[in-house]
Amino acid sequence: MISEHGDALIADFREYYSVRLLDVLKFDGSLNIAEAAILARKLPPSSRTVAAVQGGDEYWGWDFERHVLVSILEAINAGNHLFASANSKKKIKPPKRLPRPGDEERKRKERENNPFALMVKRQMDALKKKQKGDASHE
Repeated sequence: MISEHGDALIADFREYYSVRLLDVLKFDGSLNIAEAAILARKLPPSSRTVAAVQGGDEYWGWDFERHVLVSILEAINAGNHLFASANSKKKIKPPKRLPRPGDEERKRKERENNPFALMVKRQMDALKKKQKGDASHE
């Protein structure tokens, strides 16, 4: 973990435990490797290290409470939308989903794993290939 996320671990050990991770690596006796490993595993979900393991800086600060707050805001927005829709003659656009870490990756996976989109892509590729073949015979 140190080789992949060393910068985040160093910062987190200083912030959360007031310990220099480099002192652990010097084997000076103040904190042994086993204790350091336990502390690393117990870092809070909003820590830099957990963010780095999950996928990067966009995850930093996102703990359970942050996700709950975003869900509450979305529920309030949905309620406001329902109220406005019920009391308006015009069609009102529904609120957009608030951004969360990993949204782009999730959207990419949904596009890649969508059977209908894959079928359309195969058909479009076959059509393009056929059009290129027809154009070369002329």
